[in-house]
Amino acid sequence: MHKVKVIIVLIGLLFLACSQRSQQVNDIVEKTRQEFCPDKRLNMFNIEAKQKNNKIVLSGETNLPQARDSLIFRLGRESQRSVRDKIEILPSDKLRSKTCGIIILSTAHQRRRANVTAEMINQAIMGQGVRLYKEKGLYYLAQLDDDGYMGWIMKGSVYEMNESDYKDWQKKPKAVFTDRFGWVYSQKNRDAEPVCDLVWGALLTVEERHGKWLRVIFPDGRNGFVPEHQTCDYGKFQDRPMADPAALVKSAKQCLGIPYLWGGRSIKGFDCSGFMQTLFKMHGINLPRDANMQVKLGKEIKVDSELAQAQTGDLFFFGPSKDRITHVGLYIGEKKMIHSDGYVKINSFDSNDQEYDKDRISRLVYIKRIVNP
Repeated sequence: MHKVKVIIVLIGLLFLACSQRSQQVNDIVEKTRQEFCPDKRLNMFNIEAKQKNNKIVLSGETNLPQARDSLIFRLGRESQRSVRDKIEILPSDKLRSKTCGIIILSTAHQRRRANVTAEMINQAIMGQGVRLYKEKGLYYLAQLDDDGYMGWIMKGSVYEMNESDYKDWQKKPKAVFTDRFGWVYSQKNRDAEPVCDLVWGALLTVEERHGKWLRVIFPDGRNGFVPEHQTCDYGKFQDRPMADPAALVKSAKQCLGIPYLWGGRSIKGFDCSGFMQTLFKMHGINLPRDANMQVKLGKEIKVDSELAQAQTGDLFFFGPSKDRITHVGLYIGEKKMIHSDGYVKINSFDSNDQEYDKDRISRLVYIKRIVNP
């Protein structure tokens, strides 16, 4: 009986030691993830560690080789065991050299999973560059160049390129489509058949000018004509002065009535943060994609019931608490805000106003000044 008890104790101690080792390994993996990939919307770090024959076997995938290297070093140093690396570094070798791409449709839906029924989390806009990491069925896992957002985009929305061709394409003359909506026409005539539609902010590659028209060309060889007055030279667009609050409000009001679309950031449909991101981008300020990212920017302004310190052009952030931001809108003065909520609309924080929104004002947790902070 005594021997049995000893054996049970030894087994228990062995199990405890293994459990402690396993926890130590998992803690190192999580610490590395938090350091290199604190936001899974912007990078990938799906790595699992298992213990086998006194070795640590790492599997999974990441687009951050420096994170993989750091993890292997830490595990080896802190666990004093050998580490077997089976992690796949993205981009996948199956893509060969075509790891870059250009969006060739007016909008391309970015989804959480590689499935047409999966949640739409973002939109890519025509002319945007993307980094391609892997493929699955009809989709690419793609990261947008402008805000770093990652998600699955249908292959038909992207023209694939290698790094060299991508850089050459970037050097070509460009124009930004500055109207809210429009078309690329097959001829220099508004009655001609369309080549494709255009949305606010589309980036077009200019082949040549034809009077009041621009001949534009797509990476896949399609070409057509756009009225020049609906565009702005890309160089001039980049060099324009920073946003003016009055101009921001004017542009925002031109979007009134556009329907709400979860993940949308185009004239075809905006979610709240997508509306702000696109609006500010068209006026020279780049914002991150989501409201809980945008709230980290700018100068914090005191929130009070009278909005005494708020100025036109400020961003209003809402949520159940300061730690959970769920909505954003643009302050347009006179205790009013324009935002996408069901559709792009104006609501008031004045109880005497017919546009008063008592539920929204009660959840205002931050005011941030992005313009002229």
